[in-house]
Amino acid sequence: MRFLVTGSIRSDNGPRTILTGALIFFLLFTLAHFAREWNSTGATPAEVQASLGQEDFSTQAILLLEDLHIDLVLFGMALLFIGSVLYQVRGSRRLRNGIFLTLSTLILLYIVSRFLVPLNEFMAYPVVALFYGVHTLMFGTLLWILQDLYRSPQ
Repeated sequence: MRFLVTGSIRSDNGPRTILTGALIFFLLFTLAHFAREWNSTGATPAEVQASLGQEDFSTQAILLLEDLHIDLVLFGMALLFIGSVLYQVRGSRRLRNGIFLTLSTLILLYIVSRFLVPLNEFMAYPVVALFYGVHTLMFGTLLWILQDLYRSPQ
């Protein structure tokens, strides 16, 4: 991980290959998480309400605890990696910071909003919006980082 601190992520002596592999795995994680959530939670407000709103809050919260700890660990690792690499991606600091802050916030809101569906059926709407938003932004950010690794120096 030294190359994440020293600024040598584009070096042909190894870091670029290692980062490419990690980026591909995080892209696969994003796709797999999207498919898993599509199947378990749903992709429309009606499906989300049907899957998360049928139980009372305490029962649903217990059922969501497993998802919560998995999502927090995996998204936390993804954010740690993305934040480390974003620090060295070519682009404005404001843009990079904005992407990281937005992605972090959307992930937390998505996780929290899923817990609120049993309390209010209208929470299914933000769950769906955040579902698409988180996965699209994460996938796009990972592709941008991957593209930047191989972009010629200016």
